[in-house]
Amino acid sequence: MSAQCCGDRRAAVIGNPLMKKLKKLSIVVLIGLCAAQTVEAGEAMLLRLFLADGSVIVSYGEYARVGERVVFSMPLGGEPETPGLQLVNLPASVVDWDRTARYADSARAAHYAGTQGESDYAQLTASVARTLNDISVATNDKARLQLALAARRALEQWPSRHHGYRAADVREILGILDEVIAELRAAAGETRFDLNLVATAEIVPPVPLLPPPTLQDSIGQAMAVARLSDVPADRISLLSSIVGTLNRSRSRLPAAWVDKRRREALDAMAAEARFERAYGRLTEQVIQTASTAAERADVVKIEALLKEVERRDEQLGYRRPAEVSGLLVALQVRLDVARGLRLARDRWLLRRPAVVAYQSAIKTGIDDLSRSRSPLDAIRRLAGPDASVLTKLAARLDTAIRRLEAINPPEELNGAHALLLNAARLAASAVDVRRDAIRSGDIAVAWDASAAAAGAIMLFSKARGDMDSVSDFPQAR
Repeated sequence: MSAQCCGDRRAAVIGNPLMKKLKKLSIVVLIGLCAAQTVEAGEAMLLRLFLADGSVIVSYGEYARVGERVVFSMPLGGEPETPGLQLVNLPASVVDWDRTARYADSARAAHYAGTQGESDYAQLTASVARTLNDISVATNDKARLQLALAARRALEQWPSRHHGYRAADVREILGILDEVIAELRAAAGETRFDLNLVATAEIVPPVPLLPPPTLQDSIGQAMAVARLSDVPADRISLLSSIVGTLNRSRSRLPAAWVDKRRREALDAMAAEARFERAYGRLTEQVIQTASTAAERADVVKIEALLKEVERRDEQLGYRRPAEVSGLLVALQVRLDVARGLRLARDRWLLRRPAVVAYQSAIKTGIDDLSRSRSPLDAIRRLAGPDASVLTKLAARLDTAIRRLEAINPPEELNGAHALLLNAARLAASAVDVRRDAIRSGDIAVAWDASAAAAGAIMLFSKARGDMDSVSDFPQAR
């Protein structure tokens, strides 16, 4: 059977009106396919940051918005093909994000169109052309419909995923394809289906792109960014780069303009140095004074320093927000220390009479334990004492225990008093065990007495230390 005969039969199966639409659609697609051609990659994409004050800054490539900051590279000096790049970090609040985003969409679309847009569009139209060919040779109505619907889905999604490139051409193809789909549905026997097939997103008119910045534009923008930067180190680095660029580019720029901008940058750098010294002195003086005031529990003085820092910062023009914030935090820490210390001292003064009364009441017991320290140390070292000394020591400790048990300590000395009482009881136990060791002559029992004596000595020292800490006038830590 001849090819002509086969073609006639396919036309008869599909239907003459539908074949005409397929041919029309094929012609439109082939025109797009022939027109599409790969374009060499152009220059780097230049975005713009539109600032709230009305100025516009070039971003070399994409910018990054991280939290409340925006980071980008701006060209400064060098050659147009290989510019010097300065990393910039600004508060996101200085940017008009609506205008910036709309311009970025247009710039990305233009960059895409000038680089890989035509190549991607050629792949799209080639795919549609293959689908149309498959539709024309297929004999099953439902299969032809599914092929057409798959092609429509690919076409419908393409513009939004490719920066709106050739959206008008895609819309024209969709319009014809929707007519084909409607007839294929009828041929497949579908009586209920959605007729709103051509609804696609409206094409947003692109924002006109600005020309690449001149060297003078770049330097002027860098000066504007230096004024907006809230990070002193970044500001000084940028000003230094501006001066370097002006020095290197003097022959390419008007001399008077260079001299004026260079003087502005140098004056700004000198001002930054003055501010650095002023804030440094302020920080050193305030921290030293606040530390002394905290040790004295002088709350009023530190509160006055907080106000003084705010006043001096205002006088200096709020030029170091991060440093001042850190200084205020440091002052707040010292203020909390001073308040806590003042409270502790006020309480110490209130409780002092009770503590003094307790110390008077416990003095005899403390003295008894202190006199027992030497014979207890001998027990610890297995160096005595003899039985007669142990008898006197036991009587002294028994008296000390009864005196300690009869005393009701102040609340803050409950722990120390309990340690002291346990030390006396453990010392008495050490004496009893040492007596048993002497009577039995058993060295193992003597070591048990040694352990008890060591524990008593340790508890006594700990109790005395805790009592001293309560008795001492509270100091800053």
